[in-house]
Amino acid sequence: MFALVVALFGLALGSPAAIAQDGTPPAGAPPNLTFAEPPDYPELTIMLTSEGYQVPAEVEAGRLLLTFENQTDMEFADAQLMAVPEGISLDEIKEVLANPDAAPAWLYDAVFPGGAPALAGGTGQAIVDLTPGEYVVTSTDPSLTEVAGLQPFTVVEGEDPAAADAPPADVTVTMIDFAIELPQGISAGPQVWEVTHEGDHPHFRSMMQSPEPITDEQIQAILSAEMAGEAPPADGPNPEEFMPVSYVPVLSTGETTWIPLDLSPGYYVVACFVPTQTGDPHAMLGMVTSFEVAA
Repeated sequence: MFALVVALFGLALGSPAAIAQDGTPPAGAPPNLTFAEPPDYPELTIMLTSEGYQVPAEVEAGRLLLTFENQTDMEFADAQLMAVPEGISLDEIKEVLANPDAAPAWLYDAVFPGGAPALAGGTGQAIVDLTPGEYVVTSTDPSLTEVAGLQPFTVVEGEDPAAADAPPADVTVTMIDFAIELPQGISAGPQVWEVTHEGDHPHFRSMMQSPEPITDEQIQAILSAEMAGEAPPADGPNPEEFMPVSYVPVLSTGETTWIPLDLSPGYYVVACFVPTQTGDPHAMLGMVTSFEVAA
């Protein structure tokens, strides 16, 4: 269901450049996926080890700082949170996520409150809202789901996330069907993005940096070639030179998450590759856009 984003996000991670010790990271540096100043919310720590996901059996409801530790050598992994739909077993969820080509209708109606990505041996963070109920932590990557499986946990009564103060956000992003709405004039440096889903379909948000200017039309041409198994167009940026920047796991309608970013000047692409129930990736329906961060 979501394997394409993992392939794109993982491009060029094999030999990342050294991270700058201060200032804005240079283009080509591995992405910083943690907050510069950790927000003051209760923390939920999830770990991925060789034995699978590790998560507390019970978590209090509320607005939480999710910290995901990838303690494996997998170049890219994610902790995707999912509320267990009524009447659906854990085995059914695992089977569907590991074999996404036959996704049933209930998967599109399930509640996904987001999650966090992390590179090998690294940590990623996000702010998520959890309400009481039964949940699992899993992955949007079928190959990782097959290996790591999923881990259930219970969210018990606690604080109402809607009553919590929202963290200060530098950029507000809205995902709709089928577009990603970004503000003008995004700056370089450490920042917090508020990502809200106002569409009717589940969406995630992947961001990559292009080595050169890129248009929305060029992005569509690259995606069309990728889906057709063809070489990318010669008159545009080489997608193998795209660098991963951030990834917001799947959000359901009405959900909001907050993520850390540290942007260098350059050209960026944001997209959603969740497919419709007929198999068309949302990016091919217009849910992809580009923007520039000025020096």
